[in-house]
Amino acid sequence: MHSFSTFQCEGGGKHFPFGKGLVDQPGKDGTKLAEVSSIVQLPISVAANTANDNGNPLCVTRPDEATEELSAFRRLAENVSGEILKMQFGGHVGEVFVTFGSASDEFDLAMLQLSLDKSSDQAFVVRLFGEFGAIQKRISSAELRARDPKSGDVIEASPFADQLNSFASSADYPVVTVHKASGKVSPSLLPVGVEKKGLYGFAVRWSDGATIIYSKKSIAVAAGGTIKEGKV
Repeated sequence: MHSFSTFQCEGGGKHFPFGKGLVDQPGKDGTKLAEVSSIVQLPISVAANTANDNGNPLCVTRPDEATEELSAFRRLAENVSGEILKMQFGGHVGEVFVTFGSASDEFDLAMLQLSLDKSSDQAFVVRLFGEFGAIQKRISSAELRARDPKSGDVIEASPFADQLNSFASSADYPVVTVHKASGKVSPSLLPVGVEKKGLYGFAVRWSDGATIIYSKKSIAVAAGGTIKEGKV
């Protein structure tokens, strides 16, 4: 994403005090890159300078004479929000679905919910929703702690990897089984809180003092789901 400041004098000429960069370079179809890419030209104008000097942002006061400035700021905001979503979802901002066993039964990853399992001090409850209904899964604390918080892949070097629970192979919907550990439980496997983090996922606080933010994708994978990213 790029932004370049422009200045338009009273005679109508437009100047680029910081250079044009890629503004006038043509794309593959001959269209200027500035018209199709994330390049934004921010006007250096009397209205913008006055707003800055007075401490009244143009995006708040929205004066009639600042149409060009407001349009540029709106495009900049759209570009920034789009890039943030791409970062959160690994470059994929379309619909993402999760399946369990049956590929025809899809659940919307964006609607995934995570909470502590009240029946166990070492497990979580995952809820997913789709057009035809909902499904609930349980994940052991070891299962989640042993996985990459972004992708959901098992971290082979994790000290909890050998404690992973296996899925039931005979059922259409694999169930993550939870086994109570005997004896003293490591604080690393005792979750004490779950907090939603925007559209990205959930932050889990552990008794050992660690706070790890897990993406919704990693949680779904830990619950035995398969991610379908073909739909956009």
